[in-house]
Amino acid sequence: MEGAGRTSEVRSRQGNDQQDEVIRLEELRKKVGYLVKLHTAAKDAREEFAEAVRAVAEASGLQAKVVRRFVVAKSGTTFEKKKKEAEQLQLVFDEVA
Repeated sequence: MEGAGRTSEVRSRQGNDQQDEVIRLEELRKKVGYLVKLHTAAKDAREEFAEAVRAVAEASGLQAKVVRRFVVAKSGTTFEKKKKEAEQLQLVFDEVA
């Protein structure tokens, strides 16, 4: 097997106790296919989301950036915070600009 026996030469990550952990490549070998599948699915989902945002933006007349930011805020825990920021920004534009 290529690279066999090299683990003693390579520094591992440190655990909570600041000691080097033992490198166990069998854990990576067991899960690499699954990780690749997840990465590919995430990439596909990002592309599909971007296309959907562009389509909604075009149909609504809004900027894609605005649609994306709204959806991200709506789907997360920061909606109220983002809403307050938008309200304050609108106030500044209305009253100061």
